Amino acid sequence: MIVISVLCSVVTGCLSTNTPSLKEDFSLDHAEMRLRSHSQAVQRLLNESGLIYSDELLEEYLDQMVVKLQPPEIPAVFSFKILIIRNPYLEAFALPGGIICIHTGLLARLENEAQLAFLLAHEMTHCTHKHALRTLWHIESKVADSRDTGEASGGKRPLTLFGITGSMDRIRRYTHDLETEADLVGLGLIMRAGYDPRAALRLLEYQSIDLGEERVKDPRPPENNREIRRRNKYCNNFIRAQYKKETPVIQNSNEFFKNLGKAILDNSLLDLRTGRFHSAERNLKKYLAIKPDDSRGHYLLGEVFRQRREEGDQERGKAHYTKALSLDPSYADPHRAIGLIYYKSGNKALSRRHFESYLALSPQAVDIAYIRKYLTECKD
Repeated sequence: MIVISVLCSVVTGCLSTNTPSLKEDFSLDHAEMRLRSHSQAVQRLLNESGLIYSDELLEEYLDQMVVKLQPPEIPAVFSFKILIIRNPYLEAFALPGGIICIHTGLLARLENEAQLAFLLAHEMTHCTHKHALRTLWHIESKVADSRDTGEASGGKRPLTLFGITGSMDRIRRYTHDLETEADLVGLGLIMRAGYDPRAALRLLEYQSIDLGEERVKDPRPPENNREIRRRNKYCNNFIRAQYKKETPVIQNSNEFFKNLGKAILDNSLLDLRTGRFHSAERNLKKYLAIKPDDSRGHYLLGEVFRQRREEGDQERGKAHYTKALSLDPSYADPHRAIGLIYYKSGNKALSRRHFESYLALSPQAVDIAYIRKYLTECKD
């Protein structure tokens, strides 16, 4: 049986604090109450921001996954809430009290249920092992140490020389250790639930790949790559020590894509708006491999090519717009997009034909004045 606790021998002593047992009392002290109050405030801000992505089918699926992964040792009073955030970047984070926030960009990037299970188990571990509280304690102790050191020096040396600066480095290492703990405990949870951890580990590589493909648009620092490689090393050591390959594994591919399909499609719009064309292309091709007759999927992939404008993209874009129209002749947007391609290439006759079809199918379009201006120019 997989032990649902970090194996310090695998981590080679990287954890500097005792790992709380899942059987510990989950009663709240004052500091944790403070953290939970802050997390509830963050949740209220998110709810008021309009950034929460609503998809009942997906939300129910994620809740079922949490139940499948949740260890029986956790008291029933400790519950999880999943918030899906409209954001194309590949991120997820946990707030004290069991609130787990996942970006649509990360959900859209997943390829199987094992990866989803690892993502959830990792964030659940941050909650159950009180990582926010432990980090708070660690920061406060280091700041206190720095203050004492500054006072002992008679104030002749600024704290940043050997106090806060050094402490922040130790705090950073400490939080890295907690990420590794969440990885290893999470791997234990998904193995217990019947998932192949080798399939799940691909999740760690996505952020590194994403940084390379979208470096101009992604605000995260390149040192994230080094941290991902470090975590991947510890995870592979854990898997070699713990995973029995003959164990049956869960696939659930159809169920997985049925529940994530809408999020993949909707997130592609966010990718387009932020210029993440490679990410949008990859995810839309994945979506169309499952649903080849989805007219909106073909239209959005056409938009990727039209807006990216690499060599051959305009023809690829027209092919997908044409496919979208063959699947749904009443779909107005592909006509507008084809009209723009022909307009920019100088073919005013074909451009006019598609603009007229667009306005006929969508007479209340918000850009009607914009398209009529093009039509006037095409008739000149």
